[in-house]
Amino acid sequence: MGRAATFAGRRTAAAVLVLGVLSAGPGLVTPTAVLADSASVSVAPQAVTGVAVGVTIPFDVNLDANAPVDEVRATVTFDPAVIHVAGLTFDAAWQGGSVVPAKPAVAIANANKTGRLLVGALLPRGRTLSQARLVSIDFISVACGATFIGLADATVTAAYPNGSKAQVPTTVSAGAFSVCTGDPPSPTPSASDTASATPSAAAEPTPSPRPTAADPSDGPTLPPTDVVARDGRTDGPTWLAIVTSLLVVSILLLVVPRRRAHR
Repeated sequence: MGRAATFAGRRTAAAVLVLGVLSAGPGLVTPTAVLADSASVSVAPQAVTGVAVGVTIPFDVNLDANAPVDEVRATVTFDPAVIHVAGLTFDAAWQGGSVVPAKPAVAIANANKTGRLLVGALLPRGRTLSQARLVSIDFISVACGATFIGLADATVTAAYPNGSKAQVPTTVSAGAFSVCTGDPPSPTPSASDTASATPSAAAEPTPSPRPTAADPSDGPTLPPTDVVARDGRTDGPTWLAIVTSLLVVSILLLVVPRRRAHR
């Protein structure tokens, strides 16, 4: 009688335990929230106005991310009727990696015709960074007018410790260059270059004349990146694992006493 009562008591306790967990729902085990990875690529300074013809001003393309980044790409856009690219220098942070353009002289000559300059850098395997200057571009004023120094098709790729890679949501911010005038360029750049950019953060100008596609002689492009979707990260066990564990414990509470009773 004592063993039967003990068995019945354990069976009741197991049933109550399972029902209690199921009724509590997934809210009982809430995964710790993880900050979503994101990045921004921006041009600095934001604006230079009242510059005379023939003056050279450096503009930086900067990266700021909360993820381990190993690759950045963007197309710098400008009005070649107002300014030209005089030179460019990649930051030392990317030393040892691959950079685009690989042939700056050819790329600059083409950019001064089209108003588009592809820049990018890929770190060696195993190296990442989160904040850095990508490149410094020297612009020289060639005629009176105003232009945005925009960023089109900006992509930032993160490389995680588990070996996976993924492009992170990226916003962009433009610069502006006014020659012989203090008036800002017009129209306001569009936000369509990045899905997550706000209207005030985008930077695609409408140059005049309208640029054509960049010439392939700009240099080799960076190796294609295999984008692998990263598993969601949580700091706690999943709901399914908790329920499975509780069911196993319940079965043990039911089966073990019964076997002992038959001995």
